[in-house]
Amino acid sequence: MDVDHSEVVDANIINSPVLGNISPLQLSGGVKALILMKHFPGKVFNASNCGDNCAKWILELGEEQDFTINLFHVMNFGKEPFQVRILNSKSIVAHNMQEFLNAGVEYLREGMGMKGAFQIRVRNSRNSYSFELRRNITVLRGESGRGKTTLFEMIHEYNRFGKNSGVTVSCDRDLIAVVGDEWETVIKNHPGAVIVVDEDSQFIRSKDFARVLRGSDNYFLLITRNYLAELPISVDEIYELWGAKNKKFKRIYQEIDRMFDREDIPGDWRTSHGIMDPEWG
Repeated sequence: MDVDHSEVVDANIINSPVLGNISPLQLSGGVKALILMKHFPGKVFNASNCGDNCAKWILELGEEQDFTINLFHVMNFGKEPFQVRILNSKSIVAHNMQEFLNAGVEYLREGMGMKGAFQIRVRNSRNSYSFELRRNITVLRGESGRGKTTLFEMIHEYNRFGKNSGVTVSCDRDLIAVVGDEWETVIKNHPGAVIVVDEDSQFIRSKDFARVLRGSDNYFLLITRNYLAELPISVDEIYELWGAKNKKFKRIYQEIDRMFDREDIPGDWRTSHGIMDPEWG
């Protein structure tokens, strides 16, 4: 009730103030993650599926039993004292939000390649794209015909022909569109670059790509409608294109989506994958 503001009617029906009567399968990702934390404490959970309104329940469950979560953002655990152990360094125990921030931000930036947001602009005589990257993995998805592939092709043309391509790129880092079987070599030969991958590249769904990404200091812009189960993607960094000639990135998941699933998002993106393989922790 406190998270989704919903009421259990019976075993098969939950009354949501937004969606009406729903099945348990339609509960928000945060509630599903909390249920898994309570009943499967031996697993490792992706708490970035949860909004800050889940934080107090995570702490309460931690009073009952120890369990482990992954966080790819700074969760607000509130003003009251609490105790968590940060496993990146087994010696660090945080007792309040300030201690958690002091210890956690360093590891978030290190683990997620977060070195500060920066602006990118890609344009030619017909199209202009302006967007900001804030984490090491950004996903661009949306309907066909919106210009996602055009963005990728413009970057690829710029990589091949430079100024003669008719494309202008403004970016503090190298901006590289990766295609073909030599993708791993290209990524390793461009440390610190922004790597752009289109969904037509089959390797984007492979475990090898996930392995390379996790060991990389690059930023990645992934243009795909597929759910990439191997990657630690933040719901805050999933975007669609907005605009006609002058296109910008618009975040898909707004604050309300942390509580209720959006019906216009394909099922694979809306499904809660609360348990993360400890191998990736």
